[in-house]
Amino acid sequence: MWSRRQGGMHPFPLPQVIESHLPEIRALVRALCPELARDAPDETFVAVAYPGLHEAHQRFDPAASVGFWSYAVHRVRGSILDEREALARAEQKGRLVRETAETWRDPEPVTPETMFEHEELCHVVRQEIELLPTRERNVVRGFYLEERCLDDLGAQIGKSRSWVSRIHTRGIGLLRERLTR
Repeated sequence: MWSRRQGGMHPFPLPQVIESHLPEIRALVRALCPELARDAPDETFVAVAYPGLHEAHQRFDPAASVGFWSYAVHRVRGSILDEREALARAEQKGRLVRETAETWRDPEPVTPETMFEHEELCHVVRQEIELLPTRERNVVRGFYLEERCLDDLGAQIGKSRSWVSRIHTRGIGLLRERLTR
């Protein structure tokens, strides 16, 4: 951290940084999260960008030849994308819960035909997974068929959980394309 290395206080407080870079923060959040209302309060934008902004504030070295925003924008973008992904996961879980609840209310009777259809679908999905590119195949197979968590898969291939999540998303997209043809 800059202040520890220099033995002094950071040259500008975080609230001042937030205030001076609010237009950039707002523009970046709107570009990456268009689903947020245009008239959302500034606190919403700051809350989404805060983790990256705080980390950049803690690590920024004023003696470096780069401006603060040039240094911070990558971390802020990352925290915005993380928040967007978390919101998408929460929305997806909510959808899944609603669909599951609907299924429980009106369950289809299990017949030999439905069991056969289910087994056939599972077989087709497994075949299509095997045709994915190597990284995507290993992540999708590991996550769904071997029931491994993203952290374990990341440790196996030497990537972060966030990176494995991107590979997973790409793999599911490719799988969806293949299955809807």
